[in-house]
Amino acid sequence: MKKIIIILIILINVLSLYSQQDSLKRNVEWLNIDKKNFIELSKFILNKNYSLYNFRKIKNVQINEVYDILLGSRLIASQDNGYTKVKLNLITLKNKIYYLKATLDSSDTEVIMQLAKENKTLWNIVNKWQIKKIKGRKQLVYIFEDSNMLQKDYRLLDKFLGKKKDVNFKKKKTKKAYEILMYPTNIYPYAYKISPTEYVPEGRKAIEYLIKEKEFVLIENVLKGYNPEGRIYAYEALRKSNNLSTDIQKTVSNLKKLPVQIINIYGCLPHRYFSKDIIKKINDYYIIKN
Repeated sequence: MKKIIIILIILINVLSLYSQQDSLKRNVEWLNIDKKNFIELSKFILNKNYSLYNFRKIKNVQINEVYDILLGSRLIASQDNGYTKVKLNLITLKNKIYYLKATLDSSDTEVIMQLAKENKTLWNIVNKWQIKKIKGRKQLVYIFEDSNMLQKDYRLLDKFLGKKKDVNFKKKKTKKAYEILMYPTNIYPYAYKISPTEYVPEGRKAIEYLIKEKEFVLIENVLKGYNPEGRIYAYEALRKSNNLSTDIQKTVSNLKKLPVQIINIYGCLPHRYFSKDIIKKINDYYIIKN
């Protein structure tokens, strides 16, 4: 009996060893995919030949969502590799990319940083990315923007939605919330909480902070701002507070005419609506509530 038990233990250990070796082999294959594809993406980013045609040719890059803004489109994309995933946000006009943000979460950053220690080419590339600390953990980030194109977009909207008021930020947190809501380079949905994790979007957190601080001048500016979802958050806040002056109503009237789709999430499912449709939903809600 003892011999049988010993043989079984030996067999289990041998099988476990083979399993570990197979796992190690599989890991190496996946890590090679991470390394190769990250290098390919980085070459595109660093060469700054920012055409949408070339972007689509990058290995493992997938465009997940496309939303129109006044001048061009916002693209939400990703590069899913072995163990790592690069999140990509872009603003494009026809074939030209005039804003690009690439981000790796902290766990994905750790994988790339570890690989870079063993590969000189990768190490040199990683050093050209930004390393940001978010809650004490490192994240690789790369941002490119063509400020001339963004300003052109902003000027068009300024003419259409009206002049903004001069602002003065009392706190750094106030400025951060304002910028999250104001600019189209920040991409988030219009939502309360997103299931199943009950995640609260950055835009929702930002508008609730401005409401709490009673920064209604800033909220009025956001209504005339450049972020489609930010404008809807601002309208909801002004409608809720009954802060609808003649000037604001004129802006809202023009806002309804914009052929721009909003990212809207109920529960966990994303939907697309034009500004006029969500404004109507907000108005209907407060008519019923009051």
